Amino acid sequence: MARFSLCLLAVCCLAVPAREGGGFPTVDKTTVGAGYHRFLLLRCDGNVLALFIMPNPRHGLDGIVYHWFWLTDGTDRFYVPSPAQADRSPNPKLLTGAGETHEGQSRPGNGDIKAGPFTIEWSKGGLKNGWLYFASVPHKIELYTDQFDRLEDCSGNLDPKRWRPIRDKPQQRP
Repeated sequence: MARFSLCLLAVCCLAVPAREGGGFPTVDKTTVGAGYHRFLLLRCDGNVLALFIMPNPRHGLDGIVYHWFWLTDGTDRFYVPSPAQADRSPNPKLLTGAGETHEGQSRPGNGDIKAGPFTIEWSKGGLKNGWLYFASVPHKIELYTDQFDRLEDCSGNLDPKRWRPIRDKPQQRP
């Protein structure tokens, strides 16, 4: 039994691609492992979406709450001109929103995150992360290979070489 458990653990560990240091995000084709309590960055048509996800304490691991920030100006500057001056000069090209969802079709939200122009399927992972599924998102999507503790940490500081395609092509409609 112990040998079977070790083999099963080894196979499970191989199934999820890991980054250096075991951090998030992780990518497997169109599935992304996203760490909770951090900003995940996505890009579509040059516009950047920052998504902050955390477990919903009212529902344990079956639900999340999320906040999203969608830049519509083709830049990575969430704060204009800088985070220190955000109160005096908010970015007029930034759309924001929040929501909650729960795993399962009979639960509120049906496991869908609605952020900006996207509806992204979510499922629970554990206390530290969940899974996002982009197979049905009808856009070309890129993922930034780091997550950030604070939105100001990434505002205007993104390395163009750190974007990785999740969906190479927009989904074809029949």
